[in-house]
Amino acid sequence: MTRFKNYSPDQLMMMSLNLSDTYPEGTFERFLVEMLQEIDTNGFYDYEDKGGESPFNPKSMLGIIFYGIIRGEFSLRKMSENCHTHTGYMLVSGYATPNYSTIGRFINNHHDEIRDVFCQLVYLASEKGFIDYTTVGIDGTKIFANASKEYSGSIEDFKKREKRLKKKITRFLEKSAKSIDEDETKRYNKKIMKYKKERQKISDFLERAKKQYKSAEKKEIKQNITDPDCRVMKTGGSVKEAYNAQSVVDSKSEIIINTEVSNEHNDKSMFVPMYEKTQEVMKNRPNTNLENKTKFLADNGYHTEETVIYISDNKIDAYIPEGSTKNFYDDKEKKRKRLGIKDCKIEKEGSQVILECPGGTRVDHYYMAKNKGKDCFRFTIRDCDHCQACTHYKICVGNLKNKVKEFELKKRTFDNLEKLKKFSDKLKTKKAKKIYRKRIRLAESPFAHIKEIFKFKKFYRRGLEKSNTVWNLVCAAYNLRKMYAMAI
Repeated sequence: MTRFKNYSPDQLMMMSLNLSDTYPEGTFERFLVEMLQEIDTNGFYDYEDKGGESPFNPKSMLGIIFYGIIRGEFSLRKMSENCHTHTGYMLVSGYATPNYSTIGRFINNHHDEIRDVFCQLVYLASEKGFIDYTTVGIDGTKIFANASKEYSGSIEDFKKREKRLKKKITRFLEKSAKSIDEDETKRYNKKIMKYKKERQKISDFLERAKKQYKSAEKKEIKQNITDPDCRVMKTGGSVKEAYNAQSVVDSKSEIIINTEVSNEHNDKSMFVPMYEKTQEVMKNRPNTNLENKTKFLADNGYHTEETVIYISDNKIDAYIPEGSTKNFYDDKEKKRKRLGIKDCKIEKEGSQVILECPGGTRVDHYYMAKNKGKDCFRFTIRDCDHCQACTHYKICVGNLKNKVKEFELKKRTFDNLEKLKKFSDKLKTKKAKKIYRKRIRLAESPFAHIKEIFKFKKFYRRGLEKSNTVWNLVCAAYNLRKMYAMAI
């Protein structure tokens, strides 16, 4: 007979747990505890005490959340369970065992305080010499929203859907009234309740959305009922409900020094607010050499005339190419499909504006026009017979039916022509291209770490404010991991 050891799962066992031996100096868990001790959490105590059980210490709550994010665990239920069973959670929480709903309320009720914790960690990183602010990269990534795809659409889409639901309810009410079978009647009534609930949800949204729709741009933006703040965006070749998460990363150790979440579809309007917020962070931080200007690197998604003019007016050392990165490094002349105003030379003689096309034709007659509400100069070349000998004829006039070529120049562009040209010439230098090569590593590396290592690809809370808070927590956790890697 084979001999087995006794199986006694209910036997008593005496054991001592010394977490100092399990997580000695040099482990990340111990490093996280030391960083939590340095963070000032007095802001979390500013609340009305209504009695009852004492709340958990903010350091315990932050420790649980940061540790969970770094382990790729975003479920608050999972975090709460691990506080009872996982020794790492026990250490960073100080043996606290909050319920998942308590952790959720902590995140929801302390938006400003959590932002301050992120800023404090940036301060500590700067104080320890991990940040030098010489070169920073600005970029954005799309993070999926916690929203139902079924409830996304335009105002007109929802109005049509509401009408269809009304017809369905009427049809099933008639069927239910004629039905003799009791089970069939119950099935019809169940569908009627479902359609009524869905119709009510859409009706409530339309009541709220009318004001938003009137105040928005002329081109309608699709909205979502589940999370009204999110927008339908292109993400990885597909179109999904998402937010645009922004970050500013320092070049020395790839630590994120600033964050923001917006519901803008692209990055065109994000450079200025991200720059201004970064300036506020840099002003009061140690080890900041204000004599040497910080270089700001961003991809072509941030390039607009308004942004370039703002950069020139504020004397910012920024590098934002107009075209793709591939074309930015390629010095060869690009093959063009057609000629535009950017290929022409613009001159000003007194009050007269003169355009010279690439073929050498000078045009001084134009008229003022409006394009999307903005003033512009419109140059027209009607007699194009002499252009047939031009090398640019095929891509300029050759593909036009009426053989009349028009060039349109925005008045704002003309007024700031020198600033735009100076910025463009700066980017063509070898020095600028050498500096800009740092951008991909700076901008993309943190996003890759957050999405692939932390497995954070979706906001699990709804609304712009809550998403901002979660993004601050995720970026703060990323910074802690980077600081630990630099410290050991």
